[in-house]
Amino acid sequence: MIASVIFGRGGSKGLPGKNTMSIFGKKVMEYPLIACSKSQYVNKLYVSTDSDEIADVGLLYNCSYIKRPDELSNDQALLQDAIVHAYHTIKKENNDLKYLVITMCNAPNITKQAIDQGIEMLNNNSELDSVITVANYDMFAPERARTTDKNGHLQPYVPFSVFNEEVTCDRKSHKPTFFADGGMTIVRVESLDDISKNLLPFQWMGNNIGHIEQLPGGGDIDYPWQIEAIKWWLKENKIV
Repeated sequence: MIASVIFGRGGSKGLPGKNTMSIFGKKVMEYPLIACSKSQYVNKLYVSTDSDEIADVGLLYNCSYIKRPDELSNDQALLQDAIVHAYHTIKKENNDLKYLVITMCNAPNITKQAIDQGIEMLNNNSELDSVITVANYDMFAPERARTTDKNGHLQPYVPFSVFNEEVTCDRKSHKPTFFADGGMTIVRVESLDDISKNLLPFQWMGNNIGHIEQLPGGGDIDYPWQIEAIKWWLKENKIV
């Protein structure tokens, strides 16, 4: 049994209404719901939220409602704890749960094809704990990252001594730099039994993580400037 869960809280302060705002005639959270509902492998859809509005949109796609408890619905709550809560809720109903497809209400950058490809990767490689979507952002390679010292001066965020290769200003000299783009995580549910054993910082992904590279420009929407980037991504992927 393969289930999908879409996660989102109501009452966003950074970008109010981001989960249900309209982009190209659909609410942002509808795009991942459509992708999951079209997958040839996903058997059942769920929505984990504290918001009646978000839950109602989920119902349009036959999502079962996982009511997020108060302690997982505030600004200090971690997504990984909401994921574990949803996992245990679904597991009680489905003892044969194999994979959990995790999507976000504010991340429309996911396709049915990526979901099916990720599930097939897990089926074909038992060493993988999960498959996630990523984008390549070599311009943000760790060699280029800076932070401030006690004097407010910029210093390398990562000491150059940890890099095996020569550090130069040539972007091509860096190893490929991938970032999770928020589109999806598909995880073997055993990896969610005790996430304290998993790789930081996104411990719901397990330890051995496969990836599907997507176009840059997608991602979860938290700031107004990302809206135009998402529109470009949806057009480039022929979703709209």
